[in-house]
Amino acid sequence: MHDAPSLDIAREINRQQLHVLLDLNGHTKGNRFDILALKPAAVQILFHGYAGTSGAEFVSHIVADAIVLPPELASVGFAEHVLYLPRPLSFFLVEDYKELDAAELGPSPEQAQKLAEEYAPAARGSVRVACFNNLYKVTPDTFAAWMSILQAEADAILWLLRMPGAAVTRLLAEMAAAGVRRDRLLTSDLFPRAVHLKVKSAATLFLDTLAYNAHSSAADSLAAGVPVLTSAGAAMPSRVASSLVLAAGMQTTIARSADDYVHLALRALRRQGRVARKWRHALVQHRPHCPLLDRGKWARGFAAVLKQSAMLSAANSPSVHIIAHANSILSQTE
Repeated sequence: MHDAPSLDIAREINRQQLHVLLDLNGHTKGNRFDILALKPAAVQILFHGYAGTSGAEFVSHIVADAIVLPPELASVGFAEHVLYLPRPLSFFLVEDYKELDAAELGPSPEQAQKLAEEYAPAARGSVRVACFNNLYKVTPDTFAAWMSILQAEADAILWLLRMPGAAVTRLLAEMAAAGVRRDRLLTSDLFPRAVHLKVKSAATLFLDTLAYNAHSSAADSLAAGVPVLTSAGAAMPSRVASSLVLAAGMQTTIARSADDYVHLALRALRRQGRVARKWRHALVQHRPHCPLLDRGKWARGFAAVLKQSAMLSAANSPSVHIIAHANSILSQTE
């Protein structure tokens, strides 16, 4: 029905009497909010694709967790009530990472270096600090923090995805102004899906963007054994990576401030990345039991909050926040 008129789609949803309608776009390209505006389903929920409020009275709930959207934030500025997944689950549904066996990760990034050299050659002895986020997420404050890290760690190189030539020129000018050599910026194309996690695992540390966090790229890095350094900001988009990191059992990589972000990065990278290697070892060891990667447990928590939202709607109850606990017993709050 992708190309069908919105009114026809809304009529079909209504004809089938669907209890719950999930929107995966929010205010992003290709959204079909005009369908939601017709209110074809009893319960309409914003899920996964947009880290913020719809601002719409016709969207009743948003799926979140207590890290990415604490109740005190949800009470101001959000049009929706919240479906809270149980801790320690993240609201973010990660991929099925079956193609990456934990045994392939190893205790250090060196194991993946040879493969990474095929796609992103770097000087011998370089320590790769990576960010595979889209360029629009890189703010001046984040880039300045990265320059502080590179200034203090002579062997570190910044590994980013390839970007337009004009952007590279601008970043190189900023590096020069910070006294950082241009050869310490490494850019590479997107990697083939069959090997992208193994290539990314060559990074010693993933440096998150602070105003608008990594989503899938943070989950990929954690699954590949790469510690993700982030900081929990004051808005939902700046708290996504903290949600993922905590679900991976790595609270030690969440900085308290921009200054602490730089401090933690330098602590991780000094002495041949000794602390970063410890973090990586913890990730690899924890991987078989990691809540972030337990899609079955996630599905049960998700199903519980969806069922409760549908039951409340059927009973004509007022919309409320719904909290799923680890044992799937639900509570409600205004």
